[in-house]
Amino acid sequence: MTLSELTSADAVRQAAAEVHRLGQRVFLDRYGYTESAKYVAVVDGVTYDSKPLLSFAYGIQFPRRGPLSTSTFNGGAQSRLALKRLGFDLIPKNDQHGDPTPSTDVSRARQIPLEISLISEFRRVAVDALVATKVEQSLIDEFTELQRAKGRTFTRWEIFPRGSSERLLTDLYDEETLTLYEAKASSTRPDVRLGLGQILDYSRFIDECEALALLLPSRPSDDLVDLLHSFQVRAVWRKRPGIFESSHESIYLD
Repeated sequence: MTLSELTSADAVRQAAAEVHRLGQRVFLDRYGYTESAKYVAVVDGVTYDSKPLLSFAYGIQFPRRGPLSTSTFNGGAQSRLALKRLGFDLIPKNDQHGDPTPSTDVSRARQIPLEISLISEFRRVAVDALVATKVEQSLIDEFTELQRAKGRTFTRWEIFPRGSSERLLTDLYDEETLTLYEAKASSTRPDVRLGLGQILDYSRFIDECEALALLLPSRPSDDLVDLLHSFQVRAVWRKRPGIFESSHESIYLD
């Protein structure tokens, strides 16, 4: 297993999408990585810690093998060659020319185009969370396709919390109803509680938000609906293919 075997630019972009989904710090902690000391990869104008990104991308291209150990390659010459071969750049961490790191003096948020990315399923336990990513993305795709047919427009929000260089990305934002959605792979208590925490965190930064909703693959229990409603968060779930229901009557989904 060597870095020279990584030949998929799409795998690198999928790894970048997972960093976006979780945020850099959560990504590093969840998968046991540390920040790159000297270099960052530039992928489509955005910078990422190079060794974690390449390690994770290797596992996406070779799911049976899993991520490549970062101890088997260096973050300089070997990473630069791999990235160059795939059409990306490697730059010194103190000379980032990709997506500029915003000032950390104040919190900021901005709308960006909705990004669609499908993440391959890993077979290693360390990256089983990507299975959830695939389910969530499928749910988002189905929901947005149905709503766009009715004239709805969707984007997402990019958030830079005050005092942190970490970038957060929301799942879905309906520009007509000003509703922020967070998708979860299941309607179980752990996923609903996780989604609730995420969407409450995101909403603090977005003034143009009048409603919050969790997008779920099935109806959650009554108790979980009550939990969401106690925080003024709606539940929206997939009843069957092409049909979504809501716990709040003001969302028209049929």
